[in-house]
Amino acid sequence: MTGPQGVVEAWLQAEHGLRLEPQVWEQLTAYVAAVRAAPFNLTAWEETDLWFKGVADSLAGLAVWNGAGPAADIGSGNGQPGLVLAIARPEASWVLVEARTKRAAFLAAVVRELGLAARVEVVPERAEEWLRHRPAGAATVVARALGPLAVTAELTVPAARPGGRILLWRGPEAGREVEAAAAWLARLGARPERLWSYALPAGRGHRVLVALHKVAETPDRYPRRGGALGR
Repeated sequence: MTGPQGVVEAWLQAEHGLRLEPQVWEQLTAYVAAVRAAPFNLTAWEETDLWFKGVADSLAGLAVWNGAGPAADIGSGNGQPGLVLAIARPEASWVLVEARTKRAAFLAAVVRELGLAARVEVVPERAEEWLRHRPAGAATVVARALGPLAVTAELTVPAARPGGRILLWRGPEAGREVEAAAAWLARLGARPERLWSYALPAGRGHRVLVALHKVAETPDRYPRRGGALGR
């Protein structure tokens, strides 16, 4: 396989020792095509960066995620990382929570087109509202580019069940962020488990994946609304 997909496939195998089935790559190709063909601007990235900075970055989660479900992606946007991971691991069920109407509609359309509707649900709602009527039950919760770590934690930790994991895609300052938020994470019922640093393909930058362990029930008052988040 040549082109950006081939680069990502080789990177996934060389850097993380992972292989995906041919039908997974076919669905990921269809997903990238859908993002590029969306009738509104989902991203400013060209196809190559969609593969290298979007799909590859999402697939890096496979190195620390064991495929346990049910899983939830909070603030799914255009489906990274949740929809990409749902394609890569067909054994898990997912909820993709996205408050922006157009993006949620896009996700729902792609889920239908790829035949994933039986195990992938799209929720067009703010995470803090969804969590008020949905009990915490996810074995794995993920979030990417959702905002400051304290805010991201308040929107993700409550969705995980005790014993579950929260995987957060962060930038190079992740270590400092986690240290600064240690007391806040404990208040939410989580503790840091692992920080994993990796390079994206073709020199597209470095990322850090933060794994949190849900060790206790989150107090009922979290998450809060709007400006109170993360404070």
